[in-house]
Amino acid sequence: MPLLAGSGVIATPLVVAEQAAGVPMFLLLCSGAALVFGSTYLFFVWADELFSCIGGQGMKIVTRIIGLLLAFIAIQFVVDGIKGAGLW
Repeated sequence: MPLLAGSGVIATPLVVAEQAAGVPMFLLLCSGAALVFGSTYLFFVWADELFSCIGGQGMKIVTRIIGLLLAFIAIQFVVDGIKGAGLW
């Protein structure tokens, strides 16, 4: 649940919205958010079917890959913060 309602969910759109220049980029950001919301909803609705398709071992693999992606995003936030502070 922290991935759905945690601080990263709040911080990421704020950072991206700050970089969006103009109405077209903001609309693109909103449509991207709607796409993420919709796909998350579908994953929740079809969770049992998805688990039966990929099985327990497949779920472990997917969990590790998503954890690795989350670590990459966290590292990028730290690097951007250091650059923004002028320390690098």
